[in-house]
Amino acid sequence: MARSRASESSGFELVLVAIGAVVLAVVFMVPYVLALLLYLFPPFVLWLLIPAEVGAEPQLVIDPSPRPQVAKLRAEKRYADAQRSNVRNSSDVRWSDNLGRFEERSIRGQDLNRQLEHWRDESHRLRAEISRLEEPEMAAFEQWSNELRAWQRRHARNAAKSAAWKQVSLSFIAVWIAFEFVGVAYPAFTKLFTFAWNPAPDFLHPGIAIGAAAAWAIGIYRIYHPPKDFDERADDQIREYWNAKGIREEAEDSRTTFSSSDEPFEEEADDEEEPEKPDAAWHEVLNVDPQSAIEDIKAAYKKAAMACHPDKVAHMNAHIQQVAKEDMQKLNNAFQRAQTARGF
Repeated sequence: MARSRASESSGFELVLVAIGAVVLAVVFMVPYVLALLLYLFPPFVLWLLIPAEVGAEPQLVIDPSPRPQVAKLRAEKRYADAQRSNVRNSSDVRWSDNLGRFEERSIRGQDLNRQLEHWRDESHRLRAEISRLEEPEMAAFEQWSNELRAWQRRHARNAAKSAAWKQVSLSFIAVWIAFEFVGVAYPAFTKLFTFAWNPAPDFLHPGIAIGAAAAWAIGIYRIYHPPKDFDERADDQIREYWNAKGIREEAEDSRTTFSSSDEPFEEEADDEEEPEKPDAAWHEVLNVDPQSAIEDIKAAYKKAAMACHPDKVAHMNAHIQQVAKEDMQKLNNAFQRAQTARGF
């Protein structure tokens, strides 16, 4: 226990010694720091008086030649999006929100899904082509916006320097005079700030050093907190570009339309005249051998009729019911042809 207390006491004493050493170092260094700030004060004010070179305002240079082609592609994309919307909203086939597709239990649903996929792919292709053609303009805009912000920041730094040298001068004089009055009332306090090295003790009083230190602090704060209205000007110029671009594109879109020389994808599929297919052989529809026994043919017919009878889908939508009726009609026709062929 005694050794532990001795160790704790020794550690505490070391901490006190370290704190004391730091305090003495700071007190010792204060006069040197004040002297350095005073001697560098005139060059600091001179630097504030000299504005930095800002150069000419950056200009946005864009090649307008791709714009007619881009306007045409936007019109094609609007057409593709409209066709996809028409396919999506004009059919009575059941739509699955979870899958984002029509039900594919019918040929009609499969056709509609192919149409949706066609127009979606076409829209994506056109959007990628538009992005490719607009890439040079976007790259030029990005470079211009960065240069514009840097140019406005240089203006803001010059404005900050212009205001800082006045504030620095006023604060230097004000703090110097105030410290002189304090020195008259409390001479001992003034001696704490005596220069470590003073080439002119009768002229360079401690009050001047304190005024220079205060002026340095104000000047540095002002330089690193420039006016914000210059950044706002850059933002306004960038917004003007986007507004002008939007207005130009609206005007181009109003003058540019796209009408396909071909019929829409859905109508093209509907209007094509396909050769009439001959009815399938009765034994293929009934799924039996042509030489099967009559009882087997009747059994196959009954089994198929139970599977596709319209009454089994009466609760579903009209399209599925229609498909079931057509399948039942084909089955009945096949059974009639089987009766004629086999004579029963």
